[in-house]
Amino acid sequence: MTKTADDHRYRESGLENVVLKGIDIFQCDCGERIVSVPRVPELNALIGENLIRKDSPLAGNEIRFLRKNMGLTGKRLSEVMGVDNATISRWERDFQQPAKAHDHFIRLLYITEKRVSADQAKQIVESVFPGIK
Repeated sequence: MTKTADDHRYRESGLENVVLKGIDIFQCDCGERIVSVPRVPELNALIGENLIRKDSPLAGNEIRFLRKNMGLTGKRLSEVMGVDNATISRWERDFQQPAKAHDHFIRLLYITEKRVSADQAKQIVESVFPGIK
């Protein structure tokens, strides 16, 4: 087995645009590859914080990532948000864009559920919701 450090598209997250740089990759003589992704919970928290800070509306795969990272099923998220379970599914599959208020609610729910520190939460809220100080 050989070990190399290479870039890895982190598809395990459900997001196509996340690339990890210099990740250890082990390759067997048979051709099988094993990717060593260190500190997955911390990595997913960092990805989540970047998603809730973004200026543009959340895409479907980003909503799914946040939901799963919060440990919620689609049904549970629909109950918390007061929408139909099928609505969550349409959002996550990009068949329907959530209203701006729903997008904001998902971001605030993530801050609450992931217990983002008060200082970070304040920075995020002020950047995502510029009218709030």
